Amino acid sequence: RGEVTAAGGAVISLDAVKRPQSALVKTLAIDDGDRHARISFLLAGDKLDGSFKGELIGATIDKIFTSFPMNGGGLRGDIDASAVLSDIGSISARGQLSGDNLVASWGPDKFAIDKFAIESSESVVTVASADVRWRNNGLSISGKIHPGKDAWGLDLDVSGDRLSLIEIDQLIGKADENGQRARGS
Repeated sequence: RGEVTAAGGAVISLDAVKRPQSALVKTLAIDDGDRHARISFLLAGDKLDGSFKGELIGATIDKIFTSFPMNGGGLRGDIDASAVLSDIGSISARGQLSGDNLVASWGPDKFAIDKFAIESSESVVTVASADVRWRNNGLSISGKIHPGKDAWGLDLDVSGDRLSLIEIDQLIGKADENGQRARGS
């Protein structure tokens, strides 16, 4: 438990507990002027619970982590989520979350998330809009995502300015760097 003030004035408060079988962040609070964010997180075995409420902008992150610039990105919303990681059908969330100018990773690849807006009610996530760039592919996505018994159900509209099926196969591990289908796919 503690509190620290970053050089730029952002105040970070943390109340957390680490046990052999679990990690609990009761509250991670970030206050920077008139912007506030509250994050909580629990990982116990394969159970995961988390929440985010408030607004976190790149300028605040840049004050805290000078070696991890956000380049003006931001995250805002009020969402609670819960999942049992070994059971796809056990995922639920309530609330909304939006962001812009973010970077995400999938293996060695990085994605630029130009903007996104999602809403969730129980186990259905509605993607109101998402604009994503990856390699030379620009995608606009909207629709619904829901857990099924053994796999995710996707009812999405996806459009792009350039789409390489070979690169997508590589991303999901079904093709090698030469575009050849991997064995067993």
